[in-house]
Amino acid sequence: MIHGRLEDADIKRFIRRGPVWAKALDWLRDEAPDAKIGRHPLLGEDVVAIVMEYETMARRDARFESHREFVDVQYTLDGDEEIDWSPLDGLVADGPFERDLQFWLPPTSGWSTLCQPVGRFAVFFPGDAHRPKIRRSVTLIRKVVIKIRARLLDLDSH
Repeated sequence: MIHGRLEDADIKRFIRRGPVWAKALDWLRDEAPDAKIGRHPLLGEDVVAIVMEYETMARRDARFESHREFVDVQYTLDGDEEIDWSPLDGLVADGPFERDLQFWLPPTSGWSTLCQPVGRFAVFFPGDAHRPKIRRSVTLIRKVVIKIRARLLDLDSH
């Protein structure tokens, strides 16, 4: 899991590690603020930005999820939310794995909470469970989730 702001010096160095990261993070900086709600293919179906709006909710109503084929880059455009993060180790599945989505029962301990105000992003890898949509101070949020096919990234060398 990575958490930061696009203008952070370390993030700028990270972007230079590969064209896929650069494409995704440059799109967040340059295109996302004015993008319409919906799907925006960046590299065919291998890298897709999804702009969405939704109502945040109480933590007890939000669900942990993970993905096997895609890495999620979640970026807040308007509003704010909390996202809980946990490694998958020890989690118990909450239903079947379908369409690159697995829900998990919440752990009794061991998760971290990320504050996700405007301008913050979080990257969740296949080994990360995340629970988005948790209410902080507002109920409506506008955000982008960029789905990056994990096989495009050399995750073993980072």
